[in-house]
Amino acid sequence: MRQAVSTAIRWLERLLDAAAALLLVGVLAVTAARVVSRYLIGEALPWSEELTRLLFVWLVLIGAARCAHLRVDLLSGMLAPAPAAASSWQPQRSPSGLSAS
Repeated sequence: MRQAVSTAIRWLERLLDAAAALLLVGVLAVTAARVVSRYLIGEALPWSEELTRLLFVWLVLIGAARCAHLRVDLLSGMLAPAPAAASSWQPQRSPSGLSAS
């Protein structure tokens, strides 16, 4: 039973990752179409801003459902091992359920 639940969770995580990737591609495509139409036609697509916002909101909600946090590790990659380990520490959950990072 545990293996079945574990497998189902992995598939759900993959599905959420794929949905997030598709939403990100959608945001990029709609934004690019808006910019191109503004410069070629002289007018932005009237629906593009709202669609971009809607896709971005869903992208944020899926990211929150995955409890995944973006992390920029450019600076920690330049540090020595001890400071790099200290800089990557973050609490898993705060009492309110929100992340502290």
